[in-house]
Amino acid sequence: MLRITRINGDEASPLLRLEGRLTRAELGVLDEFLAAQSLSGARLDLAALRFADAAGVARLRSLLARGAVIAACSPFIDHLLSEASR
Repeated sequence: MLRITRINGDEASPLLRLEGRLTRAELGVLDEFLAAQSLSGARLDLAALRFADAAGVARLRSLLARGAVIAACSPFIDHLLSEASR
């Protein structure tokens, strides 16, 4: 299960907290949330994201390539993102 919380702040680059699991099954939830928010350069708080499968990691990397920035990240997710870039 994925929980996404928008933390009020700068409208141009809001902070989005992702909690739980980001798997292929949850990608639709993430996509719907991002589309509804019409975000361009979000900051991502991934500290409470406990798991991401290959599809989830790929989506995170796609968001980063489009201008998103990681504001906080658990060591596990950081490792997954690092591995994916090799």
